[in-house]
Amino acid sequence: LHFRINYCNMPKVSVIVPNYNYRRFLTKRIDSILAQTYQDIEIILLDDCSTDGSQELLKQYSKYPTFVKYLVNDKNSGSPFAQWERGMAFARGEYLWIAESDDYCKNNFLEVMVNALNDHPTASFAASGSLLVDENDRILSKDYDCWDEDGSIHLYNSESYIKQKLLWHDTVYNASMVLFRRTAYEKICHDFARMHYCADWLFWIAMALQGDIVEVRRKLNCFRQHPERVTVRCDGTKGQLQEKIMIASFLWQLSFISKYKVHLAKGAFYKEIKRLHTTREQRKEYLHIINEELGIKKTDYILERTVKILNQLFPWIVPPINK
Repeated sequence: LHFRINYCNMPKVSVIVPNYNYRRFLTKRIDSILAQTYQDIEIILLDDCSTDGSQELLKQYSKYPTFVKYLVNDKNSGSPFAQWERGMAFARGEYLWIAESDDYCKNNFLEVMVNALNDHPTASFAASGSLLVDENDRILSKDYDCWDEDGSIHLYNSESYIKQKLLWHDTVYNASMVLFRRTAYEKICHDFARMHYCADWLFWIAMALQGDIVEVRRKLNCFRQHPERVTVRCDGTKGQLQEKIMIASFLWQLSFISKYKVHLAKGAFYKEIKRLHTTREQRKEYLHIINEELGIKKTDYILERTVKILNQLFPWIVPPINK
């Protein structure tokens, strides 16, 4: 373990940069942090035993006076989420930002997000939108945000946010677009750090249960799409399926989730398995697993499809499934 500490005043924001073999993206990532218009920060660099020369580059950046800690693992942790936990254990800020090493952001990201949390003291986290970019920083046409970018601020309570968004899948699709309150993080269970595939979904559910959520409808983050992304490499694996089953089991037992919503969520899970880009035999195996472990049946899928079609035909009568 190597680290260097600058004993300065307590920062408002701790910026955690977990890295593993993303040297080619690191300069863009760190420079976008250094260029922030809001600078009451500390920056914690972590490296998980990279083999691509990342450590040499991080050592150069660690000489900046802004940086407080530079942490290098003695052995690879095997999970990006274990790195999240490690970085947050060293963080001192009131607000925490996991700035993934392959992403970058606009210069006013922190200024806007800090103001959002300052203005909403009951919020556990604030989430902005993201532009999707490729390996060469070209903006992609795909859009993960289900809203128009109008600069508005929307406040959700825990129940509404989970029922409308996190019940179906992880709508907080990129950690880099979120600023969250350390006091909320300190209250949650850290089971997420032992997971390998879907820990971020569980993490944001746990955080949402700690308070309100602020949605900032501005695309302030740049979420990089490339073949080495963990979610791309793991999509459709049995390990990922088992973690999704565990999360679904937890979600569907929450007291404010109705039986009707559970059946719709089951149908959405069934649909997701049917649309996996795997072999027919594997999809059949996965459908059997979710039936055995969660009681998901084809009738749930038929219900979800029916409600969705009726909503498209008669939206004034049948509400969308996430309402």
